[in-house]
Amino acid sequence: MKLIVSIVHNEDARGLVNRLTEAGFQPTLINSTESYLYGGRALVMVYAEAHQTQSVTEIIGKMCKKRTRYDPPLPPPTEVGEMFISTPVKRTIGGATVFVLNTEEFLQF
Repeated sequence: MKLIVSIVHNEDARGLVNRLTEAGFQPTLINSTESYLYGGRALVMVYAEAHQTQSVTEIIGKMCKKRTRYDPPLPPPTEVGEMFISTPVKRTIGGATVFVLNTEEFLQF
C-alpha cells in the first residue's frame, strides 16, 4: 500500500483531482492561500496499491507541467531614488513535487 503525496500549483490542483477521480482513485485535496508573487500551492494525497503507483505518478506528471508566466510589472515607486521595473516579470509555475510513502495500514470510516 502506498500514500502518494504531491505538492502542486493551485491552478493544476482541481484538474488533477478530477483526472484522478476519473481514473478510479479517491484523492484528497488540501488548498493553501495564494500569494501574489508565487501563487498558491495545494496538497493532493492519493492512496493506491503498489502496482498502481506508476499510474498515479503518470497522471500527476501529465496534469502538472511547468510553464512560464509573465506578470505585470510592479507599481511605480513612491520614494525618490527607488528603481522602477517597467517590463513584465517572468516566472516559472506549475510542476509537482511527489512523495511516495509506504503505509502499513489504511482505514476509511
